[in-house]
Amino acid sequence: MQTIFDQKKLNKGAVMFIAFTVLLIGGIVFSSLINSEGDKQDDSDNNSLTADQVQVTKVVPEAPEFSATDVKLGKEISLARFAKMDVILYFWDPSDTKQSARIERLIEIQKAMMGKVAVIGVARTDDADAVKSFIKDNKINFPVILSTAEMETGYMADPGNSYCALIGLDRTLLKTYTGVIDINGLTSHIEKDMK
Repeated sequence: MQTIFDQKKLNKGAVMFIAFTVLLIGGIVFSSLINSEGDKQDDSDNNSLTADQVQVTKVVPEAPEFSATDVKLGKEISLARFAKMDVILYFWDPSDTKQSARIERLIEIQKAMMGKVAVIGVARTDDADAVKSFIKDNKINFPVILSTAEMETGYMADPGNSYCALIGLDRTLLKTYTGVIDINGLTSHIEKDMK
C-alpha cells in the first residue's frame, strides 16, 4: 500500500491540508493542557489559604432568659438581674443526699467570687417547704428557685443527673457539667471571662 508520503512529488494542497490539521489538533491539545493546569492551580490556591485568610466562626449557644421567685426571700430572680456577672445555674434534686458536697463547693464559690459570679440553685421539686428546709440546713448563701419544664428544656439539663451551666457576661453558655462539677475548671472559666 502506498501513502501520499511515499510519492516523490506531493500535491501542495495535500501538504497544506496535513500541516493545517496537525496545527489545529496541536492547538486544541495545547489549549486543553493549559486550561487543565490553570484549574489545578486554582484548586491548589484554594487549598493553601493561610490562617490569616481563614475566618472560623465559633457558635456558642445563647443562655435563655428566665424569671422565677427565690424560695427563701420571695424576690424575683432572672438572668437579666445579674447582667454584670457570670452566672452559675445548678440544677439538682434536694432529696438526693449526694448533693451536699457540691452545694458546699458552690457556697464557697459564691463567697470567694462575690460580685464576679452569681450562683443560682435550681431545685428540681415542687415542694417549696422542703427546699426552704434544705436551704436552712445547708446554710445556702445564694438564691434558690424551683425548676420549670421550660428551664430544663432551654438549658438542655439532663433530668437524671445534677446539671451545672456557666453563663458568661455575653450571655452565652461557657461550660456545662453533668453530674460531677470540675470546680477548678469552673473557676478558671470564670476568671478568663472576667478579663
